[in-house]
Amino acid sequence: MDSYVVSRDVADDTRPHNTLIVHFNAIIWSLTALSGVVLVLRTYCKITRQRGLWWDDHFMTAAWITIAISCVFGSISTTMGFGRHTWDIDMESPDHPKLLLIMNMTGFWSLFGAAWSKTSFAITLLRLTPATKVKWLIWFLIVTVNVGLYLAAIFMWVQCNPPKKVWNPNMEGTCWDGSKIVIYNSWISVWSGLADIVLAIIPWWVLSRAAMHFKEQIGLLICMSLGVFAGCTSIAKIITMRAITGNDMINVVPLNILGIAEAQVTIIAASIPVLRALLRAPNATRAKSYAYGTNHNTVKTNTSQIRREYRDLDGDADNYSTTELTQLEKVIVTTEINQATTQKNGMTDEESWRRF
Repeated sequence: MDSYVVSRDVADDTRPHNTLIVHFNAIIWSLTALSGVVLVLRTYCKITRQRGLWWDDHFMTAAWITIAISCVFGSISTTMGFGRHTWDIDMESPDHPKLLLIMNMTGFWSLFGAAWSKTSFAITLLRLTPATKVKWLIWFLIVTVNVGLYLAAIFMWVQCNPPKKVWNPNMEGTCWDGSKIVIYNSWISVWSGLADIVLAIIPWWVLSRAAMHFKEQIGLLICMSLGVFAGCTSIAKIITMRAITGNDMINVVPLNILGIAEAQVTIIAASIPVLRALLRAPNATRAKSYAYGTNHNTVKTNTSQIRREYRDLDGDADNYSTTELTQLEKVIVTTEINQATTQKNGMTDEESWRRF
């Protein structure tokens, strides 16, 4: 941050005086709103289809909250000069240290959002991956990415002695060489991005060995491979990482945008497979596929019996609505899955991947 302490010179018309304040706020809040809507729909799908919420859902919710906090700090910083060129900011103002502190808070919370959103998707894969070696790989990625991002968050506050010099460069003290921070942050951005790509590839290996219909496999593979975009977003931060030690504060704007977008893209990419449920209403034919491997005649008999019982409970078979049919199919799905589980030790691959 020492490089930002530049005396306010006489206005030089040859220098640019544009701002990125509007662009910054528009991008981060649009992504926050989009990822928030996707997260709500994900939760709605799981609750209405009686799947329940798991640790991956809780981590994802926590990730979105931290990103929202990061956006709040980011927007506050724009009211104090962030998004302008260094020479258009009053560096001698008593409020300038507050600006640097709030900028640090923006990056700090975005790192936690990135760590927890990636952890959420990795936990989802742990539930769906039967191979022990693959699970160990996923755990390795979870631990290394989280430790790496947590250290990056810690370094933001301990790189100077005293720590207050981080946001108040005029204080006496010493700070680490800025190039070392750039190198470490670049490394963890690459590793974090590669982890996203590996996690996006794992479903291809697992699903290629799963007993599923071909169309179902392709649909799931495409949906679960969208994490590649999150990885690309993380790696793209390297291009803007040198802004940390640059002379123009406006160059930090793209870095903050990518830092916030990384977690939001992960949330969206990890939720799309669950949102497939919104694109296709359940019906008796699809419901039967959950009982993959179950005896057809037994399922048909029990399905007819359930329909009769459901009509009796409803009390009006003539007004059998679409909503009631959806509820009926949930009963059918539950019953047939129980039958399949009884006949086989554990759910089939298709059931497991469809119900995650």
